[in-house]
Amino acid sequence: MSDLTGSLEHCLDEKFRYRLSPAMKEKYGKNLRFTMIKGEFIMLYTESKWKELTDKLKNIPVTDDAYETVTLVQSLTYMPEFDAQNRAVLPFKLRGLAGITKNITSVFFEDYVQIWDADKFNERIGGKDANSVKAKLGALKGFGI
Repeated sequence: MSDLTGSLEHCLDEKFRYRLSPAMKEKYGKNLRFTMIKGEFIMLYTESKWKELTDKLKNIPVTDDAYETVTLVQSLTYMPEFDAQNRAVLPFKLRGLAGITKNITSVFFEDYVQIWDADKFNERIGGKDANSVKAKLGALKGFGI
C-alpha cells in the first residue's frame, strides 16, 4: 500500500469532479464511498473503512432514537463512478452540506480522506501561525504524543 500522508489543496473542475491521483488510487483501491459523518467535511471511505462503519451502524436498534441518524448517514452515502481519468463528481448534497464550492483541501489518513472546503479547513483546522500550530499540537500531550 502506498505511503500517502499529509494534505493537498486543489480545485474541483467545472463539473465538480474530485480526482484520485495514481498514489490515491493505489492506496485506497476501488469501491470507495463519499459520505458525511461529522457535518463539516466529506469523507471518502475505503471499502474496509465503510464496512467497519456499517458493522457499527447495523447494531443500532431500529427502536433507538439514534436510528434516525443511521438513516441520515445512509442517505448521505454515495458510491462514486470514476471515469477513465480517475474523476468522480462530488455529490451536490454533500458539497452543499460541507460548504464546498471549488477550492478544497484533502487530508489523507490510513483508510479514508477528509475533503474540506479550503477556506473552512484553514479557518477551523489549519494553523495560521507558529503559535496556533503549537497550541493545537499541544492537545496531543494528553494522549501520550
